[in-house]
Amino acid sequence: MKRRTLIQAGMAALPVVGTKAWSQSYPNRPIRLINPFPAGGTTDIIARKLAELLAPRLGQPVIVENKAGANGAIGTAEVARAAPDGYTLGVAIADSVISVASLVKNPGYDVRKDLTPLFQVMEAQTVLFSSRKLGVKNMQELIQAAKANPGQITFGSWGTGTTVHQIMVALEQYAGVSFLHVPYKGMAPVLQDIVGNTVNITVGPPSLVTQYVQQGTIYPLAIQGSMRNSVVPDVPTYKEQGITSPFLQLMFWVGLVAPKGLPPELQKRWVDTLTEVCRTPEYEKFLATGIGGARAALKGPSEFARDIAIEFTMTNDLLRSMGVVPQ
Repeated sequence: MKRRTLIQAGMAALPVVGTKAWSQSYPNRPIRLINPFPAGGTTDIIARKLAELLAPRLGQPVIVENKAGANGAIGTAEVARAAPDGYTLGVAIADSVISVASLVKNPGYDVRKDLTPLFQVMEAQTVLFSSRKLGVKNMQELIQAAKANPGQITFGSWGTGTTVHQIMVALEQYAGVSFLHVPYKGMAPVLQDIVGNTVNITVGPPSLVTQYVQQGTIYPLAIQGSMRNSVVPDVPTYKEQGITSPFLQLMFWVGLVAPKGLPPELQKRWVDTLTEVCRTPEYEKFLATGIGGARAALKGPSEFARDIAIEFTMTNDLLRSMGVVPQ
């Protein structure tokens, strides 16, 4: 009995010792950072900047792999299936870990159970703006126009259930108005038709909006979040204009996720390293100038997971109310 007890105790101790030794040598090979969206987009630009800044601090290459499709589900599902050893991480946005639950049949994961929310590396705001022809210059004028012309004011989105669609439905539900949804295949054609006065309203990043405001071809109406943006300081928030819908206070964000079960010591290693990277002047400047007034969010696993849980319920309740059918 004593011998068996001794052997059992020794076996129980082995994983702990092994894990500590393993974590001390981590990383000893390249790290995969899966971006579940196409190359060239915002998530890709951010992922590659992070990889550039992380590699010298980790002592290993960080390789960005683009695995796009199914609203981000294809690449994110691969992260969820990976071993929780710190060598596979994924780029995440609300579309790929929250909206996906209502937009894609069987995405293969539930962010609340199958992934480890690791760190939120960026948050940004979007501006709601209108064509010059519509003639509204603030939210109250837009709501009055929508009430006077139900279902006639058009908004362009880059697809059913996407961010623009969600924002406009949240506004419809809050203000008791109706708009006409015109889905496109991307932001570029929407913008072209806004400038050409073919559609009335859409949403875009502050840096993009600024150039068209200066040209006098669009009117910025409101900005998401709880504070104004330095790129467009004259554009008030929805809340400043009396619109207190919680959904319209949400920010666009980018974060990193890992497979479920990532050991706490590796979570800490990543949080410490990402905090250091996100506080560098180089990264702060990159977000401010390259991503149009964005900023580092600096939210670790607990806060990030809490925010995801809140937004998950809010967003998917909204999508269900829209009658969105998973594809």
